[in-house]
Amino acid sequence: GPEQTNDRHHFRHLLDTIVTYTLNKQWAAMGNYDYAQDTLTAGGKVHWQGVAGYLHYTPTDKLAFTPRYEWFGDYNGFATGTAQRVKEFTMTGEYKVRPSLIGRLEYRRDWSDQPFFPKSDPSILAKSQSTVLAGLIWTFSTRGQ
Repeated sequence: GPEQTNDRHHFRHLLDTIVTYTLNKQWAAMGNYDYAQDTLTAGGKVHWQGVAGYLHYTPTDKLAFTPRYEWFGDYNGFATGTAQRVKEFTMTGEYKVRPSLIGRLEYRRDWSDQPFFPKSDPSILAKSQSTVLAGLIWTFSTRGQ
């Protein structure tokens, strides 16, 4: 529908497609494709699209690993502010401490074909970045576990 301020005529469209497949108790896969288009009030159209692929491996009831790869094309710079193509790879390790408490450790690497990621000096941009995340997830229901 219309997404721009004071405008009821220029529409944004988004197609989001997700396919999942569970091979067995240990392996699952997921693929995702997104395509979006917006009509600008000043005229013209912008579009962006992305694909992602995930594998989920659960060797034990307490341990899981999930590698993920994503590609995003923001051809007009509408979604990210910079016309670019961005890729990322993430590896997540997960450990169930208790049925309702999950610990996660994640490494992520991002790349762009344009300088986009801020360095320690925010006025300097790089074409890539790495991040590490550690987290705890507390679930409120143990149903199905």
